[in-house]
Amino acid sequence: MPFCAQCARSFEGRQCPVCGSPSLSVQEVNAALKKHSWPLIGGLVGLLVATYLYPLLDQNALMLIGLFIFFSPLLTHIVLAVRKILVSNFGLLRGVYKWAAVALAVFAGALFANGALDRSPGTQIHAIVIQKCASRGRGGTSYSLTVGPSWRSGRDDERLEVRGRTFFSVATGETVSVEVHRGLLGLPWFSDILPD
Repeated sequence: MPFCAQCARSFEGRQCPVCGSPSLSVQEVNAALKKHSWPLIGGLVGLLVATYLYPLLDQNALMLIGLFIFFSPLLTHIVLAVRKILVSNFGLLRGVYKWAAVALAVFAGALFANGALDRSPGTQIHAIVIQKCASRGRGGTSYSLTVGPSWRSGRDDERLEVRGRTFFSVATGETVSVEVHRGLLGLPWFSDILPD
């Protein structure tokens, strides 16, 4: 059944009886949804910038949440296309894109505010570098340090995502000083890792 992109109504025929807009094909639906993907990409970039500027201690779990939000409209789009109900569910899909973009922007803003607006003093923690790991991927190389013992209860060690300069400035077995902040929203983050 044709679908009107303007007034979100399904109708019979080639033209919407309510607003006069023509019906959409699958290609036209895909083209119309492209503009809704840009705010989604902007939210993902904001999330990456926030975690780069204020790296979280539990960054991997929160990045998975962000990636789930980012990919949810894309997966919905694929499912609707495979089931051949994309055109008739254009309004639903447009809403999923919009709400996912809003959720991702709010999530990125919250992570940014967690670090940028955190006025609690940093705490210097001394730990030993247990392991260094460099992973190469399409986006470049990511670096992490595993340090221990952990200063948080219930953990043996902490994995810290770091920049290349920090990664190459410390050695395994070396003691480092990590400046840890509480975070405005209670999400701990770290700012400096320096050799002792």
